[in-house]
Amino acid sequence: MREALGIIDSIFISWGMQISIKKTKVMVVNPTSDLTSAHLQVQLRGQPLEAVTEFKYLGSICTAIMSMQPEIANRLSSAGCAYHRLQQLSVWQDKYVSLQDQTGAIQGDC
Repeated sequence: MREALGIIDSIFISWGMQISIKKTKVMVVNPTSDLTSAHLQVQLRGQPLEAVTEFKYLGSICTAIMSMQPEIANRLSSAGCAYHRLQQLSVWQDKYVSLQDQTGAIQGDC
């Protein structure tokens, strides 16, 4: 992996791009007892990259042990917050607001 990262970095540099060392993280997926993210020492241009056990990618939580539990908890929390925000809107209690306007409030708020 270290060699591949070096090759990718040199190609990016030749294209005028640069991999951000501060933003780049490494993670071992399905770690064994002898290889975990904590034991992984990957360097880019002589600087160590941060090893993590989970990260968020495109809004989804990825974990080293491929558990869905953090993702489920995150989505439930987000849904609860969205529901609470919708309950705060006064349009839900106003019987004179049409159903179309109420659904428009949902689409505009989320």
